[in-house]
Amino acid sequence: MNSRHSDKAGKKDQITNFRIMMHKTREHQQPLYMCFVDFKKAFDSISHDKLSVTVMDMGYPLHLNDLLAKLYRKQLAKVKIAGTLSEWLCVKKGVRHGCVFSPCLFNILAEMVMRGTVDGFQGGLQIGERMVTNLRYADDIILLATSEEKLQELVSRLDRVSRK
Repeated sequence: MNSRHSDKAGKKDQITNFRIMMHKTREHQQPLYMCFVDFKKAFDSISHDKLSVTVMDMGYPLHLNDLLAKLYRKQLAKVKIAGTLSEWLCVKKGVRHGCVFSPCLFNILAEMVMRGTVDGFQGGLQIGERMVTNLRYADDIILLATSEEKLQELVSRLDRVSRK
């Protein structure tokens, strides 16, 4: 299966999950408040240092962190402005566009951000025995709550944690 096909399949799964959830809330006459989140320049904003710390904090093997360090260490770039090249600049943010690892690296950081966001949060949508606060696919996030106040709290938490 090629990546474009699996990407479409993954989005279809998330849309199906979303539709089922909306149907269930309507069926049980439960209010549903949603916020669709799209991080600006998500792949460009990833700090190499934060990524390294997150990989260690999440318990990935040391050799993976070493591989990442070698991939991103001492990256240099020049910027062309009005036809003039700048001096060499040290690149400390962003994952490589087109690299097969980049979506995974983004997801590792996004997972840590979402863990920090929902840690201690008393809200979300009760589905069976589970409390659901968000749906995620790649860099698309839907925050869920049963009141406007709880949704605002969740959005504020996400903003605070993601700025770190």
